[in-house]
Amino acid sequence: MSEQQSEPSTRALDEQYETVGELRETPDGHRYIARRRADGADVMITVVSAKSGDNNALAHFASDVQTLAGLNHRRLARVVEGLWLGKDSFAVVTERIQGSTLREMLSTGERLPNPRIASVLQDVGEVLEWARAHGIVHRGVTSDSLYFDRETHTPRMVLAVTPIPLEGLPDPVSDSRTIGRLAWAMFTGHDEPDPAKESLGELRSDLARRVIDETTAMATGQTSGDSADVERFVSVIAMADVLRQGEIEIAQLQAELIEERRVERVRLEAEARASEDRAEAMEERVQKERSEFAEQVAREEARVASEAAQVTAERAQFEQERQDFAKRAAALAGQAGNPARTDAKPVITPVEEELLRGQRRLSWMIPVSTICLLVVLIFLGAVMARRNAVPRTVTIGRTIIPTRSDSASGVLPRGGFLNQEIGNTVKRSAPVFRDSVFMRDSSVMRDSSALRDSIARQDSIARRTAIARRRAIARRDSIARSDSIARRDSVARSDSVARRDSVARRDSIARRDSIARRDTAGKVRPDTMSSRRP
Repeated sequence: MSEQQSEPSTRALDEQYETVGELRETPDGHRYIARRRADGADVMITVVSAKSGDNNALAHFASDVQTLAGLNHRRLARVVEGLWLGKDSFAVVTERIQGSTLREMLSTGERLPNPRIASVLQDVGEVLEWARAHGIVHRGVTSDSLYFDRETHTPRMVLAVTPIPLEGLPDPVSDSRTIGRLAWAMFTGHDEPDPAKESLGELRSDLARRVIDETTAMATGQTSGDSADVERFVSVIAMADVLRQGEIEIAQLQAELIEERRVERVRLEAEARASEDRAEAMEERVQKERSEFAEQVAREEARVASEAAQVTAERAQFEQERQDFAKRAAALAGQAGNPARTDAKPVITPVEEELLRGQRRLSWMIPVSTICLLVVLIFLGAVMARRNAVPRTVTIGRTIIPTRSDSASGVLPRGGFLNQEIGNTVKRSAPVFRDSVFMRDSSVMRDSSALRDSIARQDSIARRTAIARRRAIARRDSIARSDSIARRDSVARSDSVARRDSVARRDSIARRDSIARRDTAGKVRPDTMSSRRP
């Protein structure tokens, strides 16, 4: 069905209804607001006209109206009656819905939230399923036939004329297509959506991808049209915001994952480059160490070669010395075999000469050191004897005791302690003097001071003597150790010289015996030959 060339006449309705005004023209026909003259009830009259030769669809529509007049649905506008206005027009009288249509809401820029759209589509699907169950052929719902109550905001609808397919009556796929096109219109704000020309994803990029795909499939009839598909589609629309949020989060996670992978790839590349750099550095270090090792090996080989050359030179020198020693041994052997040359000087090597020189030094150093030590000891004894001389008198209390006899010359008497009497008694040489108390005290004090001074001097002399003795003993021990070391060295050198001399003698005797044997062997053959002559 489509709009007519001219506006149909409504004079046949004037007897029963008073036309108040005409609403905006729709693709389904003309719609008027009227009042019923019998009781003054407000009604809505929809006049549908048919194209030329298309009276079959209009007849089906008239039959649907008669069926709906005896039925009732809470979301469907109640049908009062249906009247023919001629052969080409049919008028449907329904109750008036106080509200605005979906087209009017969309024309003002108002958009319904996704849960609200799902609720409206669920009501539309319920009405379409109910109408299909009651055999209603024209069960179309458009943006002009879908109303929203002004007070309750609940959806109310009027079934519109729908095209009848050539293969038969409309099926559930047509109903699912109707629901998909309504969802498309509510999403985009377009009254007549055309999925073939425009994409829902381009018009509403903020919708979830699943919502876009499901809506496109429903609007183009790419579903089976059963109740399960409609319920699934309505649930998807209800969860559109959640799906969108999930897609956003998934996109964020994917972006984070991509960024993490990029960062990880960059890190791995950096580590790979670092590993390559380390490998190159290690290779360079190995090459350097290898070259250094090669140089070290070359140096070691050169050192070994030089040492080998040195050993060869030393061996040659030793061989030369051995030959020289053999010559000296031969000379000694010759001297031993020829008594006429006993006055010849023996050949002395530098080492033997040095050993003999050391022995000669030790032969005179030991007596000289011993004499010097004795002289020092005698000098120390004389000094100690002089410092330990006994004073002439010793005062004990009031008694003055002479310790040695005075002589005119002031020299100690000969004999020392042998001149004393038996029992170590001391002869008194002078009587004891008794003076006054004052003189006695002063003399006692002086004698005490003198005694202390004498004792201090004796202690000092004793300490110095002990120190001198220790030093003399230390010097003597040092000289003894030096003499012992010198004797050991001399003995060692003597033993070495003796061993060398013994070896030389053995070699000389061996060579001499060998020479004698050769000479004997050379002499025997001529004698033997001469003895055999006739």
